[in-house]
Amino acid sequence: MPQAQVEALIPDFQGNEECLWQLAGSGACVIAHNLETVERLSPRIRPMADYRVSLRVLAKLKDLNPGLVTKTSLLVGFGEAQAEVLSAMRDARKSNVDILTLGQYLAPSALHYPVAEFIAPKAFQQFRQIGLDMGFKTVVASPLTRSSFQAEEVYRSVCYA
Repeated sequence: MPQAQVEALIPDFQGNEECLWQLAGSGACVIAHNLETVERLSPRIRPMADYRVSLRVLAKLKDLNPGLVTKTSLLVGFGEAQAEVLSAMRDARKSNVDILTLGQYLAPSALHYPVAEFIAPKAFQQFRQIGLDMGFKTVVASPLTRSSFQAEEVYRSVCYA
């Protein structure tokens, strides 16, 4: 299906450049790797990952293929401060990420990390505008947004605008 378009959501591959080189040349339209949370909370929320490695992965993909569309996602409601969210957004932009999605964390069960706060919809609108002002090509932000939320529409808004 030559008309098929692929968005690949990848792990960090522990920064393995061979894996990233293969992905950068894979023909995927979008390669996404999610930060998930702010740097301070990352060790607790993502114990098998490293926030800085994730940023290097996103930057390296863009270095290897400057035409590639890159994407990351943040969830809020873990107990982060607004300033920490903005810092994570700046970090993603410095890594040349094109698309940011931002949504409310919802604990899948009582065994998972608890929700610390429910963020007001207005705050998501503000994060969206701030992200656009930072230079993201698009930002999708709402309580129910997830990393692949409206993936086709988001891709088209970036690549066919």
